[in-house]
Order: sequence, then C-alpha cells, then structure tokens
Amino acid sequence: MSNMTIQLRRKRIFLGVIFLVAAFTILKTASYENLVLIANISSDRRLYLVKNSQELSANAVVILPPTTRAITIVPKEQVNHDIVINSYMRSGSSFLGQLIAYRPDTFYWYEPLWNYDSGVYYWGKDYVCTNHINCGYARNRNLNIGKMHETLYNIYKCDFSLLAPALAEQMTPNYSGNIWKPYKSCRARGKSVEICLKRMETVCKNAKHRTTKIVRLTVDNLEYVLEHLPTVKVIHLMRDPRAIINSRITTTWYHLHETPYDNHRRIMTEAKDLCLRMKYDLKAATVLKQKYPGRFAIIMFEDLQTDMKAKTQMLYSYVGIDKSSVESKLGNMTGILQEEHNVNRTRGNYSNWWRHQLSYGAVKVIDSVCKNVSDVLGYKIFSSESQLEDESLKAFFFRKEVLLENIYLNKLYDFYL
Repeated sequence: MSNMTIQLRRKRIFLGVIFLVAAFTILKTASYENLVLIANISSDRRLYLVKNSQELSANAVVILPPTTRAITIVPKEQVNHDIVINSYMRSGSSFLGQLIAYRPDTFYWYEPLWNYDSGVYYWGKDYVCTNHINCGYARNRNLNIGKMHETLYNIYKCDFSLLAPALAEQMTPNYSGNIWKPYKSCRARGKSVEICLKRMETVCKNAKHRTTKIVRLTVDNLEYVLEHLPTVKVIHLMRDPRAIINSRITTTWYHLHETPYDNHRRIMTEAKDLCLRMKYDLKAATVLKQKYPGRFAIIMFEDLQTDMKAKTQMLYSYVGIDKSSVESKLGNMTGILQEEHNVNRTRGNYSNWWRHQLSYGAVKVIDSVCKNVSDVLGYKIFSSESQLEDESLKAFFFRKEVLLENIYLNKLYDFYL
C-alpha cells in the first residue's frame, strides 16, 4: 500500500472524526424541538445543519470526505401527557385549569372528588379533614382515599361505568368546558347520567390530553396516579397564603370574614390549617420530585402571572401541548368562574390584589402562622403597613427550582421546614 493511499485513508478518518465530534456537539446543545434534521450533503461535500428549514448559521458547516453518506435525524415524537392539577381552594387552580384544559384537544373533569363530600379533603392515607384543623380517621367514614384513587384512575382510563357518583350535575358539565356538550345534549333528551357518561368515554379516549383539577388531596396521595398511570404528569400549584386567605374572605359562599374584634381568630385558624397542609405538601413534593423525575412539578401562581405568554409556552411544552396556540388561548380566555378574577381588568397586577384588600392586622396574623412556609417558598414578610402598600416592593423572590423556566431541569426540591 503506497504512502499516498495511507495518507488519504488517514485524512478520511480524521475528517470523519471531526464530522462526528462537530455533529455530536451541535446535537448535544440543540433541543429536539429546535433541531429538525441533518440535511442533504451538497455537491461540494458540505453538510448543512438545518433548524426549522433554515440553516443554523453560516458557520454550521462540516466538510465531509467523498464517501460519507447523508444522515437524517428524526426528532423525538412529542409525548402528549395527561395532567393532574392539584392545589388548594381559592389558589388560582380554576384559572390554571382553564389555561391548560379548556381546549378542543383536551378532556377535562373539573373537581371530580367534590361530589363525594364537598366539605373535606384527604390528608395522607388515614385522615379526612374539614376546615379548621379538624381531621378524623378515614376508616370511620363511608368514603376513603382508596375510592378517590379509583375515581382518578378510571377518569384517566376513560372508564366511566362507575363514575356517576363523581359527577356533580350542576358543576361538572358546566365548569369542564365545551367538550362536555355531548353530555349536556344527552341529558337534555332525558337520558340518565349513567348513559350520558358512557357516551363521554369516546370523547375522553379521542382527546390528546386528559386533565383533572383537584383541591382535596394532599400531595402524597398523588403518588398513586404517578405510579399507576405512566402518561400522567402532576402539577402542584402554590400561591401566597395571604392571597389564598384573602380570596376566601372575598368569596361569599366561603363564609370567612375579617373580624378584628376577636383579633382575627378565625382567619388565624384558617391560615394555620392552610399552612400546615402546605408544609406537609412541600415535604411530600420533595419525595415525589426525586421518585418521579420529569413528572412532578411545583409551579408558583405569581410566577405564571409575571409573563403569561412566555410562562404558558413553557408550561405547554412541559405537558406536550402545542405551543403555537398560546396566544389565541390567552386572547380568548373566558371569565374564570370566580368573580375575583375580574380584578385583572380593573386593578393591574392581579398577584398583588390581596395587598389592597387585606388589613395589615389580618396580614400579620396570617404571617404569624405561615412564616416558615412563606420563607421557604420566597414570599416576603412586610414589616409595616407602608411596606405592604408599596407595590414597588416585590412580594415574592422565588427559588430557581420552582420557576417555570427551569421546569425541565429536574433539580430536586430541598425544602427545609
């Protein structure tokens, strides 16, 4: 073998190695979403990397040896995940449900656990709680957490044969979006709940996403759906406890009012109950984030509000919803079920609305029982009434791992409580 032939082979090998290293480097730094393929090799043996049918850059070219063949890389198919939205009453969860689930490609069941017993939530595996830190053993009740798990499982499997007890006739079809029109039409013809629900199974199966919004389970109880339904992603929505309490006060059916004459005792009880549950949930979230990487995420209501379009795109990407529909979705959002959301149109920054409604005395009472949770999540404690009313002072400074822009990092939560 001549020296020229050997040198030519070495040159080809060297160029091949350069090509592989260059291609690997670019592939490593580009997401599947951005890098569509490695395109055809041109007549002068140049390989052009293509991004959305456009060259990545004038420099994104590799000179290939004559024998190299064109390579086409097919992007990973986007996975359409099912979604559980979990939170607390008056946390903004209905808003998030509309944002994610009021879509023609999504089957949504609003509050599927409400109709069993609207006045309770399930704490861990053994307890059922009402307001004001009043919990009792679930085994002393007709319903238990097993029934709640079974209900959620059947919804995501689109098996509605046993779910008539979960359907609240005046709420489920009205608060779950237009996708429930077939059910309403069926009922209008005098058919039974069971028959009409059965017809909704096809609608459920044909949807790209199945979504529920629940406020009646502590976070640890979501492990059941994560374990048994591998297509499900869980989003746990957190919000400033002061904003949640304010929303409960301003909701007529909640029957919670400011009562300064008793030092806001009832508000303190309500806030203590809420923040004990939030603390419990944060500990459970730490476990689930580690055990189910990429399938459990905490998001902050206020973070979502900072840039609705950009943050919604991040959220849609996380659960596999087409991001191109974000702008039209935000532009067509209907009135969001509760009157409180109307303040968006009258008072600018919705995240700060509670600062104009709650008295400083009520704020101090809430802070006294929620400070550890507020500190961990990044909510600011105001030391004076003037600070509270000064909107130039931010009310939150969130840790990086709960920001929507970092939802893909899978960094473990580390909540010290």
